[in-house]
Amino acid sequence: MRREYYLHKRKNGIFYVEFINQENGKKLSARSTGETDKTKAQVKAELWKIQGIPTGRLGKPRPIEEAAGIEAVIRTIRRAELDSDDALRVVSVLKGMGLIDVAAVRNTGRGAVPFVQFLESFWDYDKSEYIRDRLAHGYRFSRRYAHECQKRLKAELEAFFGDKKLNCVTTDDLKRLSNQLADRGLATSTINQTLLICCTPLKWAFNEKIIPSNPVIGLTKFSITNKERGVLTEAEAASVFTVDWKDKRAFVASLVAATTGARQGECLALR
Repeated sequence: MRREYYLHKRKNGIFYVEFINQENGKKLSARSTGETDKTKAQVKAELWKIQGIPTGRLGKPRPIEEAAGIEAVIRTIRRAELDSDDALRVVSVLKGMGLIDVAAVRNTGRGAVPFVQFLESFWDYDKSEYIRDRLAHGYRFSRRYAHECQKRLKAELEAFFGDKKLNCVTTDDLKRLSNQLADRGLATSTINQTLLICCTPLKWAFNEKIIPSNPVIGLTKFSITNKERGVLTEAEAASVFTVDWKDKRAFVASLVAATTGARQGECLALR
């Protein structure tokens, strides 16, 4: 009859058991019996052979055949010439099984750049791959909007994200940012616009396979609750145009809006 396990004592006086994979005759990793007496260690080994090998304090005992299969998988991973994409796929499978919840990132590649630096390039009208793709597909994208995104980036996001890498940004980071903006008493529309400067690039980076997961998923948007805007009386409207305006363009735009009913965007579009 083929031998099923080996017992041996280590320098600490504890007996360890090495079970044998009956399919290929290879030893599994040694496991401590916690016993210094050989007879007690052998009894425990026989018990494990029947009931399964313990997997931890609360883990369910695992049959020897199953333990052998897992060790074969680990051995294969160690011997394989994996690249970063392969490693991320392995992690993705483990996360999908609910076994881990940590974020795995590449040590190198496009996702390893600082997030703020990525945002600067993303919202650069002349260099952005995203903007160039939008324009190529017939979508409108103004230079002015890209400039506004750059301004908000410097004002609100640079200090918050610091040197954090693109592939290290998490949903929790975005939640902390949104709560921090809310604590400052900013309007919900302003908060959503600021978050959009982060979320749009992150979604794009995920779709382009630059990052392994989309941290935007699970982020709750703020409900828009703008303050009700009143309407100027004729006297108030007239008094607005009696003061000395520093910006003549703003004065002319406001005058056009007051006399024609044109909205801000329509005034800006006039040529």
